[in-house]
Amino acid sequence: MSYWAIEIMKRIYWIYCGIFFLLGEIYSLPAFAQKIKIACIGNSITEGVGASSGSATYPSVLQRDLGTEKYEVSNFGASGRTLMKNGKEFDGTASSYWDHERYLNALKYNPDIVVIKLGTNDAKKINWDNIKEQYTGDYVALVNSFKELVSKPKIYICYPLPLFGPGNWINEDKVMTEEMMPMIDQVAKETGATVIDCHTPFEGKGYLTGDKIHPNDKGYIFLADIIARSIAPEADIPDLPDDLFIQISGYDKGDSGVFMESSLAGLNIASLWDNDAKTILETDFSGQTECWFSVELPRSAGLKAYAITSGEDASKAPVSWRLEGRTKTSASWRTVDRQTDIIFAANETKVFDEKVSFTPYDYFRLKVLKVNGSDRLAIAEFQLFGCDKPLRSSLMDPENAGMMSAQFNTLPHEGYDNLSDGNINTKFCTAISEGNSIWIRYDLPKAVKVDGYALISANDSPDRDPAEWILYGSIDGKKWDKLDVRNSQKFLGRYTTLEYPIVSDKEYKSFKLNVTGKSDLFQLAEWQLFEASDGVGIQKNILSEFTIYSDNGGLLIKSHADVTGYYELFSISGQCLSKGKIGPGTTQREYLLSGTYLVSLEIRGQKEMRKVIIGH
Repeated sequence: MSYWAIEIMKRIYWIYCGIFFLLGEIYSLPAFAQKIKIACIGNSITEGVGASSGSATYPSVLQRDLGTEKYEVSNFGASGRTLMKNGKEFDGTASSYWDHERYLNALKYNPDIVVIKLGTNDAKKINWDNIKEQYTGDYVALVNSFKELVSKPKIYICYPLPLFGPGNWINEDKVMTEEMMPMIDQVAKETGATVIDCHTPFEGKGYLTGDKIHPNDKGYIFLADIIARSIAPEADIPDLPDDLFIQISGYDKGDSGVFMESSLAGLNIASLWDNDAKTILETDFSGQTECWFSVELPRSAGLKAYAITSGEDASKAPVSWRLEGRTKTSASWRTVDRQTDIIFAANETKVFDEKVSFTPYDYFRLKVLKVNGSDRLAIAEFQLFGCDKPLRSSLMDPENAGMMSAQFNTLPHEGYDNLSDGNINTKFCTAISEGNSIWIRYDLPKAVKVDGYALISANDSPDRDPAEWILYGSIDGKKWDKLDVRNSQKFLGRYTTLEYPIVSDKEYKSFKLNVTGKSDLFQLAEWQLFEASDGVGIQKNILSEFTIYSDNGGLLIKSHADVTGYYELFSISGQCLSKGKIGPGTTQREYLLSGTYLVSLEIRGQKEMRKVIIGH
């Protein structure tokens, strides 16, 4: 073969190699990548019983947590179904997931990841008392049926959610913890499946369910976040306390108003406090010099700020007004704040916090004195931001003759007795002499049933705040029952009250708060225990270094600071929509649909949150 023939063959060979290389590169591009398919296998909790809509089920929230670019989540949940092949409903009819078409559809789906959450219906006494020995074997068989698929999926198996209290119609929770969960561990050992603990994070959080079994919308968000973090630790999942939404409902005191009244007869003013900027209170203002709208609060509150949201027509917005307050023991209204010549754009929310008094009142009213050119007045929302004051009555009040103690008490002038003195201006502050935890204990002379407790942050140094803890109860001071568990908690400001429910039917004489994750200084203004709980009192410190306002294009965040700040934007359901930096003196714009949003702001290590209502 001639030299040139050899050279030509070489060049043809390299051309083919180049073509194959390019094809390989093209077909490896993300545009051609297959999405990772996730099959959610389960019963009514997977299907979404108790959710307000199909978009609120845990698989739907999981899809939002993981994003649509890389993952595809499908819901194969079937209500009332058991994992055991011979499982039954209460009436004796067969109810096995194996016999349901959604199981067959899940196999046909050929998923890359399988999340199995089955067992609650198996725990029914008609099943568990008769055939529980079949649970492990049938679970192994179910896992293996997916492992045999061509896709060779990664399998996750979930611990069941807790069964809360008596009257849940399923069984006692110890059936889950002492019998079913060890069986699930055995299944994982035999099959190589990965266990997701959905039980421990839900302990003490019966308020995240609607019926002691099925999660509500907040519970489904919580469940989806647990599973998402197991599947994709790198996913951008909202870092919010699961009870944030309970906290926010107390932050806007108007949301809990018990009676609303207007100077205009026959006018329905409830839309002022419905958190919906699309519902607008509108009334005739011609020939009037003033009109007012008032709200009665369930407990007296001091304000840190208030906000007014205009309607679609800026000419109907208020221009001048007085905010007034009064107590139940007085007929006189006192001026809390006065504003004149304030010009709103259409659908704009303005926050007023510079002149607001912290004096507590039972009633607040907005007295409008002038409108912006129109003979009609229109307001979309009227928000009152503050905290309950004085403090609610607590089992720790002096008349209950309880005794406080603590593991450490290094600063006598800021000792643990300040935790129960009813004064948020004093605090318990101590060095943690050893380890990274501290316990605080309160003993009562007689046993009581509690269903709530509160912690109040102190005046300074957020780094000393408790962030994770376990609350215990005991009848004899020796055996302690776990009443509530909290992790990654964030006080939203100084003197902020965070209240938590307790789901327990037992009576206790002793209570112990075990705070972990602290190795230097710890501080807290107040610790309260309640025999009854009727909501959360949240104070909000409005950050003066940011201005948040809305216009027809969405939300604007303006920085007045001389250093860089950070923001995170969440939907009211807790989904992180956007986040980023805000440079000194700059304005960040976010385009949003009408609705209610949460904005987290951080600067110089301080982090706080506001509720914002957007209208179009």
